[in-house]
Amino acid sequence: MSAVLSVSAVAKRFDELQALRGVSFDVRVGEVVAVVGPNGAGKTTLLSIIARVQRPSSGSVSEAAPAGGVGWVPQETALYAKLSVAENLRLFAHLEGVAEPEAADARMLDQAGLSARADERLERLSAATASA
Repeated sequence: MSAVLSVSAVAKRFDELQALRGVSFDVRVGEVVAVVGPNGAGKTTLLSIIARVQRPSSGSVSEAAPAGGVGWVPQETALYAKLSVAENLRLFAHLEGVAEPEAADARMLDQAGLSARADERLERLSAATASA
């Protein structure tokens, strides 16, 4: 049986930080995969690459989703502090299958008054700004 998701030798570097080193795995129909590890292990980076929010420095991700698609269920409702405001929106738009994610992201940024801060990491926003 062929893979519905294939991650091959994915690596990601942020300046001097090597966030991922050669991550590879395949997921087949009916399989459940958990991405676990300590803080800073690269879980969010890996998931954002799989969701095509970020590009890997090297390696590849391919998806041949079955009719029902590939689902993602986080442990708890979360925003990802290491991603920018716009990257968080693109990630969840992709996961929800939004037809025009860029247009939806721009609308949401405008509605929340965060257009000027779209490229800032969420961790840099105050709770008051983030909930505005």
